[in-house]
Amino acid sequence: MSINKDVNNNLSNASTILYSLQHLIFMVANSAVVPVVVGISLGLTTQEIATFTQRTFIFVGLASVLQAVWGHRYPIVEGPAGIWYSTFIVLAGMAVQAGKPLSQLRTDLEMGLIISGIILVLLGVFKLMPYIRKLFNPVVNGVFLIIMSLQFSTTIVKGMLIQAGTPNSAIEVDKLVVFIVSYGVTMVLSLKMKGFIKSVAILCGTALGWLFALIYGIAPNINGATMASGSLIKLPQVFAWGTPTFDFGVTLTCVITGIMVLSNLVASVVGMDELNKQEPSPKRYNRTVIVTGFGDIFAAFASAIGSVPYASSIGFAAITGVLSVKPFVIGSALLIILGFIPAVGSFFASMPIMVGYSVLFSVFAVILGVGIKECFRDGLDTRQMLIIGVSIMCGNAVIYLPPHVFTKISPSSAYLFGNGMIVAVGLAILFEHVLFRAPKKAAVTANVKQ
Repeated sequence: MSINKDVNNNLSNASTILYSLQHLIFMVANSAVVPVVVGISLGLTTQEIATFTQRTFIFVGLASVLQAVWGHRYPIVEGPAGIWYSTFIVLAGMAVQAGKPLSQLRTDLEMGLIISGIILVLLGVFKLMPYIRKLFNPVVNGVFLIIMSLQFSTTIVKGMLIQAGTPNSAIEVDKLVVFIVSYGVTMVLSLKMKGFIKSVAILCGTALGWLFALIYGIAPNINGATMASGSLIKLPQVFAWGTPTFDFGVTLTCVITGIMVLSNLVASVVGMDELNKQEPSPKRYNRTVIVTGFGDIFAAFASAIGSVPYASSIGFAAITGVLSVKPFVIGSALLIILGFIPAVGSFFASMPIMVGYSVLFSVFAVILGVGIKECFRDGLDTRQMLIIGVSIMCGNAVIYLPPHVFTKISPSSAYLFGNGMIVAVGLAILFEHVLFRAPKKAAVTANVKQ
């Protein structure tokens, strides 16, 4: 789609307001569901999920403004990263199996975000990102995305079919129907529609699934949740989950996740460079990484989820034809204002859990596909197939090992080696870059010529 730069540089007041509201809707659609699903996995109450949603709105708005003003300076939403919130949920499931209190995990995650953020900031300051990215080549990235999807699949299926907290209960048909409706609408609109309707497919699927949950009588009481918030305006609490604590396994997972986010970050900025017909700028990428790093640190203080520039913003900009930063900043500011209103957070906290899981089902289905595609990016030879196969099989096996297997080693080591993602990615890196390194292309070319 061609972008009219003159229109973007000379927006009327009416157009600015309209585009600002459009950005706000897009941000809400991408941010509202995540705190609900993650909050339930982390053992938060309905009221705690409501304040979690408030903090997420404030965090997304502030991070987006900072990127637009100083970072990449494009209208790209800086929101909860799929890799980050999936990591939160996977670690929560592991903690439950290992008998670790979720309250302890939440503070461990805060520390993990802080350390991960510091590392990203240093990567940007010292311009080290190109070297780190070489470590995560298509084979390693593919293994990470595939094992993450497999590890989370059980949580999704249980969450959408049976009553939470009752592992021996049977499948509940009404929850299954709500899930099918919500996911089905999202999938149909995403695949069959175009333009703005396609961009709000998740929002439409969520709304219709919520409506069916109300019809079945399995949705929480929205009015009760909203009235429970008390005041009209409420300031967010710093370290709402408690003072950060250190766990080596959790921190290592967070650091790996933070580095993995860089691939999405680069893709988002490159796509917007193309829309703006701008040449790639190393300074822009360094600034973006620095802001994202500070965003992770801020997420820890806000007890929120690590962020990433959303690649979906590229499609949104192409669809709307608006590249102006001004309405984007205004829309972000409006999202911050919504974050100070408890009733808004309480409303989204009352979302039926199976509706939230339908959104994540869509997300992880795509992540799994992206992981498979990533493995094939440079072709597959016998060496790569063995590395991918062994890494995923070992990581997947660890996922299903009973917690008592690791009782004779230290808690931190147990949490580390009991994490299927770390085992799979660690093996992939070890095999790919240390034990079974691929021959250099130059050497291969020379041999062929001979």
